[in-house]
Amino acid sequence: ITVYGAVRKVLPMPPDDPVVLIGAGGLGLSAIAMLKALGHRNIVTVDIAADKRQTALDSGATAVVDGLAANVTQAIVETAGGQVRAVIDFVNVDATARAGFDALAKGGKFVAVGVGGGMITLSLSGMVFRGLSVQGSLTGSPQDLRDVVALAESGKLKPLPVTLLPPDDANEALTRL
Repeated sequence: ITVYGAVRKVLPMPPDDPVVLIGAGGLGLSAIAMLKALGHRNIVTVDIAADKRQTALDSGATAVVDGLAANVTQAIVETAGGQVRAVIDFVNVDATARAGFDALAKGGKFVAVGVGGGMITLSLSGMVFRGLSVQGSLTGSPQDLRDVVALAESGKLKPLPVTLLPPDDANEALTRL
């Protein structure tokens, strides 16, 4: 429901308008599945790890951006075909928040989910003149949980890949996380 709560904050929007997801870990991959289940077709994922970017593509992302690019904001805008109306940051460190916020188009929304501890300085008049918004998203509501269960039961929400390990490999599982 954490992902659903964040996705609900940027939808509805036309399904071919890009939604940018920063971070291709568990939450980012869940967001790809959630957006696809809700009929969204244009999903751009940003991550610093090549293997995670490939997993995002394999999971249904339309395009990926290298989070270590010299100018991540420019790379996002170029990949998305212009500035974007929605960015969900599942990392939230200084660099990811700055790159995501700076990629927003007029009327765009930046949703902060990750707890990486980052900070950005915002021009308040710039937010007014461009109609931008920043919103935090910790989790969802009980209704969000019911909606997620209904999506899963409908078959639209595809399960994430899971690797089962024996109990003796608990430390290995934590290391992989």
